[in-house]
Amino acid sequence: MVIYPRGRYGGRWFVFFGVFLMLGLSPLAGQTRDLRLIPGSPAQGSLEYTVTDMPSQRYRISIPSTAYGVRFSLSGARADLDLALFNENEELVVYSETERYNEELYLSRLNEPRIEPGVYWIEVSYQWNKPPAWEGRSRQLIPYTLTMDIIRPESRSMLQPGQPVHGSLEPGSGMMAAYEVTVPRGTRTLRIDLNGSQADADLYVFIGGLRADPYEAEYQSRSYSSTEWLVLDAQEDRTIRYGIMVLAAMDDVGADFTLEASLGDQAPARLLSYPALPRGDQFPGTANPGDLTRQLYATVELLDEFGGGSGCIVSPDGLILTNYHVVEASHLMGTEVLVSLSLDHRFPPQELFKAGVVAVDPARDIALLRITSGLYGQPLPDPLNLPYLSLGNPDDLTLGEELTFIGYPRVGSLGTRTTITLSRGVVSGFENRGDFGAIIKTDGEINAGNSGGAALNHRGDLVGMPTQVVRGSSEGRIAFVYPVSLLPEDWVTMITGSR
Repeated sequence: MVIYPRGRYGGRWFVFFGVFLMLGLSPLAGQTRDLRLIPGSPAQGSLEYTVTDMPSQRYRISIPSTAYGVRFSLSGARADLDLALFNENEELVVYSETERYNEELYLSRLNEPRIEPGVYWIEVSYQWNKPPAWEGRSRQLIPYTLTMDIIRPESRSMLQPGQPVHGSLEPGSGMMAAYEVTVPRGTRTLRIDLNGSQADADLYVFIGGLRADPYEAEYQSRSYSSTEWLVLDAQEDRTIRYGIMVLAAMDDVGADFTLEASLGDQAPARLLSYPALPRGDQFPGTANPGDLTRQLYATVELLDEFGGGSGCIVSPDGLILTNYHVVEASHLMGTEVLVSLSLDHRFPPQELFKAGVVAVDPARDIALLRITSGLYGQPLPDPLNLPYLSLGNPDDLTLGEELTFIGYPRVGSLGTRTTITLSRGVVSGFENRGDFGAIIKTDGEINAGNSGGAALNHRGDLVGMPTQVVRGSSEGRIAFVYPVSLLPEDWVTMITGSR
């Protein structure tokens, strides 16, 4: 009999079943009687290895309706044990069978597979076809401790209107924080603001108090941004309590945030001021080609409700060049785009402005935007005077010449918000596409999210935008940079006339 680890759950359990059948055994032999697992009460157990079966132990559990999330954790195992969760019909829900000795499973109401209240079974198993060994000896018994923790949306504090609170989202609490606020009778509008997070945090508000399921929230603000706000029509005829849930369900790295409730529809005054912004006149010309400070400030992240990418500031008054596919949804729906600047390159960019689409050329996959206001609709600094990228001449590029790429690729972070990323490559070739002219080919590291960002020559001038990556199963990868020579003359006039 040969069993290739692992796979009772993951479809990788390659067993010569004839051996089992000749021995009169079930492939799932080794299952002992079901036990109960109580939240917060660790269960001590052990699995006994034999040459004829795979030992496992199931525990019956109950998920209450008040649970937002549930975590199962193994500890103390000296061999590679695995976890699997089955529903009431004994159908597999989810499993963890990595080569870690002590596995962990976490499920919530928000992520797939979604946890629902009810009866489940959690199974501990040993799936290797050899006896475990530690301290130089083979072993038959594998002791372990199994723990189940229920995560409930319990209010951390009662918000006082006009008083911001600082909180944190931690993996141990399911990246969830809960609050409540009471709105007095006669209040017409309640505003909730969430800001200051380095994660893609979302906001859920419940009428009447907290509930476990975020999808039951009467008000939701969910986007790819870390800044969210909601303006609610309060019920003037009575005092009412609201439950507030802050979630960063796709992250597993802790993040801080600030939350504030206001009686009214205006953003708090503290959110309307701008941080110290880099100025365009701090970086005249390209006197020092090796210094990319200006280029890093001038490459921005663009976000809308459908996704985002990168963009290049090309004038001090806020013209931004990007790929059309980055802002296509906003253009078609007539909505604004969020503009984020990297003020500290160790952290995700700061969401500061809104921009509108000025001109598009879908056939050439280019778009021109203009910054129109602050994030909350407040007036722009006067003058705006942002660092910007100078347009270079892509026709001067030669094969083998070095290119620098700056943008916000989604693979550039361990969390959901990425930091600015710089990579380098060379001009690998050109491809003529009719009226497009010569598209630039490169071996540079370019990924989703780089689109619309900066491709710079050795002088630091903008010669194009990373636009497309071609990957083959065995042929490697090549990226295409759309040159700035694609820009219509009136766009160039608009850009140069704004300087």
